[in-house]
Amino acid sequence: MSPLHLPGGKTAPDLFIIGGARCGSTSLHYYLDQHPGVHMCQPDKEPSYYCDVYGVKDPEEYAANFAGAAPGQLLGDASTPYLTCPASAGLIHAANPGARIIVILRQPADRAYSLYLKMCSLGHETAPDFETALELEKGIVNDPPEWRREGYHYNHLYFHSGLYAEQLRRFHELFPKEQIFHVIFDDLTVSPQKLCAEICAWLGLPAMPAINPEPRNRAVRPRSLKFQHWLRHSLNPALKKTRLPWRGQILEKLLAWNTDPSPAPKLDAGLRRRLTERYAEDIQATAALIRRDLGRWLR
Repeated sequence: MSPLHLPGGKTAPDLFIIGGARCGSTSLHYYLDQHPGVHMCQPDKEPSYYCDVYGVKDPEEYAANFAGAAPGQLLGDASTPYLTCPASAGLIHAANPGARIIVILRQPADRAYSLYLKMCSLGHETAPDFETALELEKGIVNDPPEWRREGYHYNHLYFHSGLYAEQLRRFHELFPKEQIFHVIFDDLTVSPQKLCAEICAWLGLPAMPAINPEPRNRAVRPRSLKFQHWLRHSLNPALKKTRLPWRGQILEKLLAWNTDPSPAPKLDAGLRRRLTERYAEDIQATAALIRRDLGRWLR
């Protein structure tokens, strides 16, 4: 990778929130950025620079996300593809072997359904329901159609991207356990202030100031899946060709206009139970790896 020139003479961020997707990384990014000792990447929260198949590739574009950092601040990148992308652990380690790694994990059936809803809202999914999407996943694990690659292939692998153990091992094999902080989604939602205080102590930072605990990035669903997909995959490429400075705002407003503001329907209890049974072996392997009791995930 091309050399980076970040504030303070750094060549890589100090801190990485590596995912998983739909596990609360956006909220944690927001909370940690409220600490005066931390500058989280912005305006692009999820540049995914250390992912070989997705994300920002231009080092100057990536570095611009840290341009507002004050002297002495830790620099943080929160990109969920780093957990699912097989190359990311090695790329991050090569850039900064002393980096601190935070991973957030959520009951995998709940996370998979939330990811499906997110991909629908972004215009990357056309399967009319979650169960259909899971069936389609079986045929694209090793051979994704081109349009699915555009939306980051692993984000369409709703079930497989929730198999945490193998993904985590890639980081545990490269980084000492003292440099990896495991967060359980419930801890973030129930007591974000307490969790942030623990993370700051682990980072060697002063006590966390009172945070605004507003949840971020809630799950929603578009009114029309087909229209949302058309906006993303037909209108958006056409807008890019115009080079209009406000083309991104047009797309985001149309995507939001087609979004149903009411709470998304809950995951069917029977389907959740069946998925949890399929995840059971991996949940147990993950629990052993991170040394946490995940028995409640099996219920």
